[in-house]
Amino acid sequence: MRHTMNNDSNFYDNTMSKSKKPMTPKFYENDPCSVYSYDYCNDIRDKIYYSTGDNNLRNDMLQYNSTVEANFDLVGDIQDEWSIEDKSLIQRLEQMMCKHITAFTNKKVIRVSTIPTDTLRPPWINYMRPNEYNPPHHHSGFFSFVWYLDIPEEIRQEWKKQRGSSAKRGCIQFFSQVMPKQHMTFNPKTNDLFVFDSGHNHQVYPFYSDNTRISLAGNVYQMEVSNE
Repeated sequence: MRHTMNNDSNFYDNTMSKSKKPMTPKFYENDPCSVYSYDYCNDIRDKIYYSTGDNNLRNDMLQYNSTVEANFDLVGDIQDEWSIEDKSLIQRLEQMMCKHITAFTNKKVIRVSTIPTDTLRPPWINYMRPNEYNPPHHHSGFFSFVWYLDIPEEIRQEWKKQRGSSAKRGCIQFFSQVMPKQHMTFNPKTNDLFVFDSGHNHQVYPFYSDNTRISLAGNVYQMEVSNE
């Protein structure tokens, strides 16, 4: 893995890793975020922004109990997926996403909307259990995000037990939109946040230990950028 710097002084981790070990996302020096990209492309469609979420909001999301099921129109084979209907939690989430999309795009984003109309999906929480998975898919909107609210460490270590040349148990994998055979595989931990172009195909591999992984996902359908 090597680190390069663009003209806007943001560090990018150019990682087209061919090793068996999945990547554990990290920051470069004292930066609060990293942007992972493929060696051949600087197009934002093929970049993956990595940072961490707000811990207070994370704890409140973990305490939230939704009564609205979300999995009727989601692609994953996951039994418990629930829409976030609490407006105050949505507002705090959107404020957090303004900060991260600003860092990702180098534009001052002052407002985002994750639920602009009744026909589009609001953010949702996944309670993923053994053998469940998300097949390759993409989202709608401008940007999408996945925030790992809680990941037991036993899940993170499962890739070490996997046989064969593809160690991906419990990992999230992204596929380049420009070069389909290229991919990046991450082994996330609690509070990790990924932001990416909504058209960026990705999948989540199953794990097999007796644990539950809790993640939050959503899409940015509208955003307002300051001209200042």
